[in-house]
Formats: sequence, C-alpha cells, structure tokens
Amino acid sequence: MKIVKLFASPKKHKKLTNSGYVTNLTSIPLLGKKTKSFSIVFKSEFLLALEECKNADVIIFSTPVYVDSLPSHLIEFLELASKEIADKKWHAKIYVVSTCGFFENKQCNLALEQIKLWSECNNLKYCGGLGVGGSEMLGIIRFTNLLLPILIVLIQLIVKIIQIYGFSMAVSSVFIVTNFINLFVSVGLFLLFSMGLFIKYINFGFIIRKQKIVKNRFTTVWFCGKYLFIFFASLFWIIRALFHTVLISKMFKK
Repeated sequence: MKIVKLFASPKKHKKLTNSGYVTNLTSIPLLGKKTKSFSIVFKSEFLLALEECKNADVIIFSTPVYVDSLPSHLIEFLELASKEIADKKWHAKIYVVSTCGFFENKQCNLALEQIKLWSECNNLKYCGGLGVGGSEMLGIIRFTNLLLPILIVLIQLIVKIIQIYGFSMAVSSVFIVTNFINLFVSVGLFLLFSMGLFIKYINFGFIIRKQKIVKNRFTTVWFCGKYLFIFFASLFWIIRALFHTVLISKMFKK
C-alpha cells in the first residue's frame, strides 16, 4: 500500500505545525507502509506531489482551517488535481486531517465536506476525515508541558552531577525534587488534555491502514471546559502580544 501525505499548512516545518503534529500521530499504526510526504503550499511543489498521487493507494490531506474553509493554496491544488485526474485516472482513497484553533471541533466540518465533495466530483472514494478543535492549545502544550519541563530537569541533573564531582555550585536538592514534581504534573496535564487526540488519531491511523470507510469524526481538548479553554487561550494571546511589543491600550482598543 502506497500512502501519500499532503501538508497544506503555510507555516515552516510542516511536520511540527499543529496540523502536521496531529497528522503524524496517525503514522504510528502505519509503520511498515510505504509513505511519502509533500508540502503543497507553493505552485512549484504541486507537480511533484501530483506525480506521486497518480499511483497512490491512499492520500491523506493535512490542513488547517482558515475562515471556516480550506486554505486558498489547497483549493488551487485541488483544481489542478482535477485536471490531472481527468487525463489520468487516480484510484486513491481519500482521508483528511483538519485542525482549527477554536474549541468547537465542528468548525472543521466544512473543510472536510469540501474535500469530500471534491472527491465525489472526481470519482474518488472519500473514506473519512478527522476534525480537531483546540489545536493551538494542543500544539503549545507539547512544549510548555512536555519538552520544557523535561529540559529543565535534565539541566538540573547535569548541574547536580557537576556539584557531586567537586565543583563549587550551590544547588539545592529540594529544588531538583521540586522540578521533578513539576515535571510529573506538567506531563500529567499534557496527557490529560491530549488524551482525546491520541485515542482518536491512533484509531484513525488503523482505519487508514485497513482502508475502511467511516463518517467524519471530531475531537478537541479533553478535561478542559469551554470557558476554562477560553481563559487559557485569552491569556496565551495576551502574553504573545506583549512579546511582540503590543501595548495593552492597543490590545483593548476598539
């Protein structure tokens, strides 16, 4: 089975973006399968991706939602693909992974339905999509609740080892223990919030592996109520704005 992944996020480092991150979780059940990944943001990238799609058994679109719809460059790619399909018939089954920053995962539904309609118009079998809400938060906590605490603990361990071997560095063992506790709490929250993502995406990966046809599925941040999510999101954007030297008066100006 040949699988082609098409990443439509316009951000750099496609596999580290929110849509790329959650799409790659589906790769766990696809281990051992021939998989190729392509960015489809610029026109110069279209032809290479289209060439690989011709002989693909499965095509997975990975796309963020912009203004409740598909990004314009993805629409342009789909239009070009329709012309290619008219000349050379494709036989691939279509799956979609769509992400949005909103808590409400159904915000992804229109984007999924657009690709479903495109598939039907080109006589391709649309086999299902997965929409993820709260992707910005799910993407950020990878670093704040997982990578950063692990890095802090590692640094403290290195400093403690240096201290043990006779270098004069006053490092409190209590401080190191506290960081370990913070690590477990942070990783615990990360797993708690991301649990729905892991379960749904690994399950979706097995669906792709077996080439099943399913209805569109949706998930969002687990164990975090909507209003709590709004609070965290507002706090995040305020801090981010401050780091970009946006004054408080400008942030709340009508």
